[in-house]
Amino acid sequence: MKITLKDGESFEARTSLGVVEKMKGASMFTEFKTAEAYMEMVIRNAWRFFGVGLAVSGKTESERARALINELVRKELASKERK
Repeated sequence: MKITLKDGESFEARTSLGVVEKMKGASMFTEFKTAEAYMEMVIRNAWRFFGVGLAVSGKTESERARALINELVRKELASKERK
């Protein structure tokens, strides 16, 4: 899976959680040590900077990562390409 964010930055991995991990690794916000903490920051910043609420839920970290990617695409903050 490959996603491209609205700013043109692209991330590719086999899973949604892998994409989120790559996004976290490229982030200038280094205080977020876990994918979970990073996803929470993305959700907050989507509202803060774009006025967009992201509905992210799931029982596992992988489910929440998939929901985050789907919401970013649905809200047109990213586009997704299947490989």
